[in-house]
Amino acid sequence: MEKINFRKKAVGIGEIGRPHYEVSEEEMEYQNKVLKYGLELAKDIDCPVQLHTESASEKEFKEFASFADEINFNKKKLIKHFSGPYIKR
Repeated sequence: MEKINFRKKAVGIGEIGRPHYEVSEEEMEYQNKVLKYGLELAKDIDCPVQLHTESASEKEFKEFASFADEINFNKKKLIKHFSGPYIKR
């Protein structure tokens, strides 16, 4: 089977997400591991990631940024699917 070179095909990865409802702390830790794995894959092929997560406040945005920092993922390529009315002036 021929190996696919995704470096020439992937425009972005998405939507990678977390539950939009309450889950146990253990489940959220697992979901965060999956999200970080997606960031690692995107980093390997240098493409953006679209996040589909619960509604986010400054706390969640800082958490997503810390995930990117953990694996040295370019935060300019981290896109939130929907952020609601939260804006920074």
